[in-house]
Amino acid sequence: MRKLVIFMAATVLASCGKSAVDNPAKPASADATQAAAAPADKPVSGKDPCALVSDPDALFGVPVTSSVTSHTGTAVCEWKSADGRICGSLTLFTPAYNSSPDPKVNYSAMVTSLGAFGEVKDVAGIGEEARMVDGGMLGAQVAFRTASNAALAASACRSGTEGQVELAQKLAREVSGKL
Repeated sequence: MRKLVIFMAATVLASCGKSAVDNPAKPASADATQAAAAPADKPVSGKDPCALVSDPDALFGVPVTSSVTSHTGTAVCEWKSADGRICGSLTLFTPAYNSSPDPKVNYSAMVTSLGAFGEVKDVAGIGEEARMVDGGMLGAQVAFRTASNAALAASACRSGTEGQVELAQKLAREVSGKL
C-alpha cells in the first residue's frame, strides 16, 4: 500500500498537486470515444490518453485494465494488473489534453520532483529531452518533452526480462512519437 501511495504521489506532484477524481476502470481495449461523453472532470478535450498506447497488454507483459482520471484538466491514464497493482501511468501536459499547458515549465517541475525518488538521469531517444528516475520498489518514472508537449510515463511492473525502468521507457517512447 505504501508503494502505491508514493507512486501516486509522484503523479499528483507532476500534475500540480491537485487531487484525482477516479473514473471506473474499463478494459484497455475499450472504445476511446466513450471519453467524448465524459463528465466535466474529464480532460478538457475529452480525449482518452490511454488510447495513445496501441497494445498495453503487450507493452506491460500482463493483461491490464485502464482508467482515466483528471487532475483539474490534466489527463492521466492508469493501467492496472488483475491484482490491482498499477503497472503504468501516463500524465499528459499537451494542448489536446489541457486548457493552457506550458511544456517547458511542466517538464522542469516534473524533473525537479523526480529527484525525491532517487538519482535523475538523462534518457536518449525520447522526445526533445527526457529524464528518468528508478525509484526501486517505488517504480520508475520518465519525464519527457517534445516541442509543444510534456508528459510523465511511469511503471511499477516487471515483465519477463524487462524491469520497471525498461517498461517506463517503452511507454514514453511509444507515446512521445504520437504527441
